[in-house]
Amino acid sequence: MMEISNYLRGWIKDLDLYTPGETREGYIKLASNENNYGPSPKVIKAIRENAGSVYKYPYRDAELKQRIAEYCDCGAENVIAGNGSDELIDMIVKTFKGPVVSVYPTYSEYKLMAEALNERYYGINLDPGFYFSVERFERDKRFGKSNIVILCSPNNPDGGVIGREDMEQILNSGKITVIDEAYVEFYGNSIASLISGYDNLIVLRTFAKAFGLAGLRVGYALSGEEIINYLGKVKPPFNVNSL
Repeated sequence: MMEISNYLRGWIKDLDLYTPGETREGYIKLASNENNYGPSPKVIKAIRENAGSVYKYPYRDAELKQRIAEYCDCGAENVIAGNGSDELIDMIVKTFKGPVVSVYPTYSEYKLMAEALNERYYGINLDPGFYFSVERFERDKRFGKSNIVILCSPNNPDGGVIGREDMEQILNSGKITVIDEAYVEFYGNSIASLISGYDNLIVLRTFAKAFGLAGLRVGYALSGEEIINYLGKVKPPFNVNSL
């Protein structure tokens, strides 16, 4: 018998296998924060009208980016689309040197993506009551060791938000700073406008939550043109479906 493990990258053996929770018909599963109301009827209509085109590879990335740019009030050159925001997290960690630092508790994919790429990951505990203290966060030695900061605001799972001034303080540290705004449509206060003033800022968004399109796997990142170009170098071709 062939020893497949002899061909593994050394760190893969030690990774835990992620098993997502099952979604069953007739149940409302809260763990994945899916929008149980589903998408707009207009979206369902558009999917039906375009279903006949799925035999072709998707060539509409430019149109998608332009629509996102209009929604976010930025340029199309500031947008890159991904197969869900999870793929964008993977692209970011592939592109930039670690270590990666975030808070704990938060979205587990940050840790999973970093460790899958053999990057060290640090999770700094939130204060009691799940309060984010930027001073305490930056004083932690693990923050100083890290090159990539990933923060979710509003945070998953507690819903805590990080103030604009605190975010700018972190941005001024000069580290690659990723703000995951997966839930921003429920909150309303985005920092996407800051991408024009901070070259090191990346804002992540998704169509999975507020828009009820988790099954289509579409997300996007907003950033300066330089970072968008670097992320494009590791983006797989045809990574977003044609629907």
